[in-house]
Amino acid sequence: MKVSQQNLREYLHVAASKGIVFERPPTVLAENGVVGDSAFNMQTLSNGGIPAAAAQVIDPMIIKQLFAPTVATQFYDEVKKGDWAATDVLFPRTEEGYEVVAYDDRSRAGSVHTQINWENRRQFRFQTFNEWGDLEQARYGLALIPYVAMKQAAGIEAINRFFNKGYMYGISGSANFGIINDPALPAALTPITTADGKIKWADKDAVAIYNDFKKMFTALAAKNQGLVQETSPMKLGVSPTDNSSLTALNALGTDTAISLIKKTYTNLTVVVIPEFATPAGGLIQLKVESLGNTPVGQCVYTEKMRAFPILVEHSQTSQKLAAGSLGAVIYRPSGIVQMTGTQ
Repeated sequence: MKVSQQNLREYLHVAASKGIVFERPPTVLAENGVVGDSAFNMQTLSNGGIPAAAAQVIDPMIIKQLFAPTVATQFYDEVKKGDWAATDVLFPRTEEGYEVVAYDDRSRAGSVHTQINWENRRQFRFQTFNEWGDLEQARYGLALIPYVAMKQAAGIEAINRFFNKGYMYGISGSANFGIINDPALPAALTPITTADGKIKWADKDAVAIYNDFKKMFTALAAKNQGLVQETSPMKLGVSPTDNSSLTALNALGTDTAISLIKKTYTNLTVVVIPEFATPAGGLIQLKVESLGNTPVGQCVYTEKMRAFPILVEHSQTSQKLAAGSLGAVIYRPSGIVQMTGTQ
């Protein structure tokens, strides 16, 4: 949504529904702004003279330092549950069973069973603090650098990167887990050793890598008794190194590993996850998107960002930003298989 003064109230309402909270909501976008075609009276004499320093050219393009991308929400959808006042959130994990028998008017045989286990996740609230001085802001302004806007953007980026880390690893010592270490995750499979003793994907050709993927899919399909098929929407999470290995060619040089895989598993999406380059020799996860219309897992937050009021103190200004994460929650562990040892 493009924000304007006319739709500012609607914008703030939508933001709040997504977990972005302004403790002191803005009422106007800008004050005393001069519109480009506004007419105004000049108070100084017209002249063409400028200070020599103003004739220097400053490139306004700002080059940002690049870091690893945040990809947890590419692998699992991100959703909001609860709010920042909650300490724990309980998630139901359900399982159904039944027994049917031949019909008889006087029979009460047969039964339907439902079992529910409750998974507890503890909220982790975190914060960052932003501050800038009046002189500091003015000096950066001489170089055409929007310093305050950059610091505010950096605060949001810090929150997003911590969300990604929490979604991957959870919070140590708390009932808050991640994509890599959720207790419900199944034991990892090992790659197939080829006839010439190769195990790592970097050493294998396309057919050998395809066979490792087939081993993962076979385990996934066997656990779900027909609910998972070759055409089911799936995601394959791999490290950058293993993703590079997916371009390995077959013996004839006609197909890569990923092209062979996608010819059979037509709804597969590959997600490159830097955190999967683990010390244990690399991690690969294959997951189906949903089972029985229930997502296999989600990245869960309580509040995406809570912006506290901007505080002006003499010649410096500051603002606190906070958020809350419940980590990654696995609802259907049978919808995931893992493999380690590919690197």
